[in-house]
Parts: sequence; C-alpha cells; structure tokens
Amino acid sequence: MLPLTARYLSSSNLPELFSSNEQVMAVVNYGSELDFDIPANLVSVNVPLHQLSAPPITEVWLSDSDVKSATSNGIHYSFNSSILFGHVVADIPGVQNLEQEVEEKYQRISKFTKEKNYPHIIRIWNYVPDINDEPDGLENYKSFSLGRSNAFEDQNIDMVRDLPAASALGIKNGKLIIYFIASKSPGSQIENPRQVNAYHYPRKYGPKSPSFARANIMTSKGGYINYVSGTASIVGHETLHTDDIEGQLKETITNINTVLEMATRKEHKKNNILSENDLLKVYIRDGKNFALIQDLLEKETCVKKENIMYLETDICRDDLLLEVEAVSMVFKD
Repeated sequence: MLPLTARYLSSSNLPELFSSNEQVMAVVNYGSELDFDIPANLVSVNVPLHQLSAPPITEVWLSDSDVKSATSNGIHYSFNSSILFGHVVADIPGVQNLEQEVEEKYQRISKFTKEKNYPHIIRIWNYVPDINDEPDGLENYKSFSLGRSNAFEDQNIDMVRDLPAASALGIKNGKLIIYFIASKSPGSQIENPRQVNAYHYPRKYGPKSPSFARANIMTSKGGYINYVSGTASIVGHETLHTDDIEGQLKETITNINTVLEMATRKEHKKNNILSENDLLKVYIRDGKNFALIQDLLEKETCVKKENIMYLETDICRDDLLLEVEAVSMVFKD
C-alpha cells in the first residue's frame, strides 16, 4: 500500500465509501456541487469545470493510515504520518491583482507546509480565473506564473530539485482554486529531454518562466506514485500541431511516455509506462472535440475508460487545444 493513492468513483458510490473502513483523505469534485454532504473531517474541493463524459466521476484520495484534518490560516488540510493534502481558495473579483494573490497564496502554502513538517510540495493543481485574458496587457497565466515564481524565489525553492509537478487551467467564476500534496520526504523531480525545462522558457512566455517539474515521484515501501504534470503538444518550448487535434494528442502522449521512461531510468524500475490502472485527466478547450479525443486516446493508450476524466476548460496557452495529466501508481508485489 502507498501512503496516498487516487481513485475515480461515480458520485453515487461515495456515500458507501464514506461509510466504509477506508481512510479517505480528500475528495475533489469537478462540476456542480454534490447533492449530499461530504463528511466534515474531509478536505473537499469543488472545481467548477464541466465534465464531458457521463456519468460524472469524482477524484478521491485514500490514505494507508489514520487521517486527521484541520483548518489553519485559510488552508483546509488532511494529513497522515507522511503526507498532507491541502486546499485554499481566493476570490478575485474582476481578476484584479492576480499576481499578488498568487504570490501571497504560494507564500502561505510554502510557510504552512514547513511549519507542519511536511516541507516538500510534491504536486499542485491551479485553477486560474480567465487564464487567457489580458486585463492589463499581460495574460493572466503569465501574471500567475510571475506570482508563483516570486513566491518560490522568496522561499528559496531550488528549481532543479524542489519544484512540484503542476497543472494550471482556466475557470470562469472569479476564484483562484489551489489544492496540493506535500510530504515529509522529498520526491524525485523528472524532466523531459524533448522539452526545455519549463523554468528555462524564454522571456516571450512571460516576465518569469513557469515554475514546475514535468513530473514528481514519491517512493515508499509499498511502491511508488508518479505525478505527471499537465502535459501538452510542446517540443522544445514551441507548440506543435496548431489547429490539429489528432497531432496535438499524439504529441502529448509521446511527451507523457517520455517522462515516464525518464522516471523508470531514475527509479531503476520497469513497467512505468502508462498502464490500465493509471489515472488520466484530459482538459479540452472546445467540448465539441470530446468524442474525437476520447476515441483517439483509447486507441493511443491502454488506460481503462473509467480511469479517464474529461473536462472542458481553457488551457494555459491559447494555441493549445488540450492538455493531459496523469497519476501513475506502481505497487510492489
């Protein structure tokens, strides 16, 4: 058993899960609010993105040991003996002062995880209001990247060793939603030789480069879990296959497999390419392309259909049609 594992479940199965003996650390719901109460002791995240496949599924995080939860300085969190799962939300009316809000939230998260003795941020999800808009002449994603980078620099985060895996997508409700996984022990940062490391992107992508690793691995006695960042059709630092859904998806899967191959080399283990039990989250800019992407993805990978979540949203670059992230879990025999 790993200290933390992920599962996708139909919302109709959640009440049974909550009444079982399983140790639930967090629930992340995408779409409308669930029509039943989540137990008060759980971290519950609601991200207002439309799920394209039916029935809707919910992201559930499970612990291998007893879970405790609390709220501190606006961060709702659950934790076990080695892992902490946290969640913070900021209202940003009119998407003003986004850079400052992001910097403050990242500063808060970094200080909080250190104070709680879970100093290593392994994986972080960011849902950014109107991500491609340019309210003050600077795209919101670039403002987000600037605030995040400023916070990491202030907290002396080492770009080569300590960056988390990450995703950053758009939402429309004027909120900045962040949830994250932190650990008492460091992960192993993985990069992709087909791509320029994001933190080395040229200045045309913003005043500060995006600060994330392509993947991050957590190893334990029970095996390991590889958190693959939001991945797209980028080679070097350029977007490829503009306006070509099939080309972008195939390039994205090639990038994910390359990252997993690099992780295999680093861990000296086999079977770290996408498997049927891994989880994928697919972000699609235009929902009309859902059926095509679903069909192509099922041909390009062996991941079970029920382990793929499809969401309609804006992507961090306006020329990207889709983005895919993964949670790859390998258990020791």
